[in-house]
Amino acid sequence: MSFAAIASRGIIYSGGVQVAKLIISFSSAIMTARILAPADFGIVALAMPLFVICQVLQSAGISQSLIQRQTVTDTQRGGIFVASIVLSALVAIGLLASMRVYTDYVHHAELQSLVDILSAGLLLGAIANQAAASLLREMRFRLMAARDLVSAVASATIMILTAYFTRDYRSLVVPLLVDPIVTIFVASFATRWFPRKVALDAGLKEMISFGMSVTIHNVANAIARNADKWIIAKYEGIFQLGLYDRAYRLLLLPVTEVVNPVGRVLIPVLARCGEDGHQFRRLFGVTLTILLAAIQPPVIALTVYSHVTVEVLLGSSWSGASDIFAWLGAAGVVQVATYSLGWIFVSQGAGKEYARLGLTSVPVTVSGFLIGIQWGVIGLAISYVLTELCFRLPLAIRWAGARGHFSSRDLLKLLLPHMLACLGTLLIAMSVPVDVEAGSPLFLSAAVCGCYSSYLAVLFCFAAKREVAFTLMSKVRTV
Repeated sequence: MSFAAIASRGIIYSGGVQVAKLIISFSSAIMTARILAPADFGIVALAMPLFVICQVLQSAGISQSLIQRQTVTDTQRGGIFVASIVLSALVAIGLLASMRVYTDYVHHAELQSLVDILSAGLLLGAIANQAAASLLREMRFRLMAARDLVSAVASATIMILTAYFTRDYRSLVVPLLVDPIVTIFVASFATRWFPRKVALDAGLKEMISFGMSVTIHNVANAIARNADKWIIAKYEGIFQLGLYDRAYRLLLLPVTEVVNPVGRVLIPVLARCGEDGHQFRRLFGVTLTILLAAIQPPVIALTVYSHVTVEVLLGSSWSGASDIFAWLGAAGVVQVATYSLGWIFVSQGAGKEYARLGLTSVPVTVSGFLIGIQWGVIGLAISYVLTELCFRLPLAIRWAGARGHFSSRDLLKLLLPHMLACLGTLLIAMSVPVDVEAGSPLFLSAAVCGCYSSYLAVLFCFAAKREVAFTLMSKVRTV
């Protein structure tokens, strides 16, 4: 089977499951928002930045080295597994030690009660990362899709039930335990692989070096992506953070939940393309076109009609989150492209360039947040959009096109039709007046359909995009 066929099947399996996961994510966010108070979400949102940084420190980059490398011996796999577990144990100890200092800094002692759950999640996550990497390396995408669906249903069900019966903010972190447990069970049963031999050779050193470069980018990205929450908590308080977190999770988190699994499928396939530049460019171009066309129109619709969206999905008690939601939605439209360009770095083994992108983005993003917060949470959300659009995306295009199979001009040519489609869709959507009180789920559904229509109408003006549509239809018929 060709790489294109493998990627197509993997993305279709993953895409179908991600639609289900998106519905589950939206539903669980709405249900927990109606059970718990904004302050409960604020407490968890305050703890999560530190946990996310610890999570990406532990082994995500090392797992990518296992997926990206053309050939891996059994001893190298064992070495990667041991390195990941040792690193995770050290990070968990660091989390235990730093949480007290962090608690004193933000003046919320409730965070200390989350330490045990978060530390256990780190250790389980390390094992789960290696188990998932084994499945991805073997390109067993159907099994990974099934795992994702089971995990999403189990996590959401347990979280909602726990929140309902306990009314406790700790119920919101239950998925951090459920997801890795499901992954470990599925992957161990499917691969039947366990570490037996460990040896430090030149290949393992290269893998760890590449993994550390990816980890540096991920840590830098985590700092940049979570600094907003620290700054809001410090300057605006826990209630405003709760509003911001719900808006963030209702929009940006579902977006990344769609983008990341597609990348999980595409990175190992792109890495296997090797020196076949034509195959690499075609696979990436088709995938990015489909991804942007699937995500950007509904995000634009929900963003333009943010007041209706928040009223319908969360209720009137969350009306303060509507303006935040609108600006974060604008950032989400751009982030889909920015995140996707990272696949080029990882699949081509450009670890140093990827690390440099992350390290360069941190000071600019955090500085933007510090400037924006002077105008409140809305000002910070606006700074989020500006740094994404004016700095991170251009920089990612420049460096992703500096080496390998794509040039910066190729990437601009690939993205320009989508930029024009977004602009046209935005102008049309903003020209339609709406009364918030008259808004309904039916109106939002119609708005999403209308945005899809206008977006695709602009996109199909370009021959390359029409070709992608015809290719997709032919692939779907053969699956």
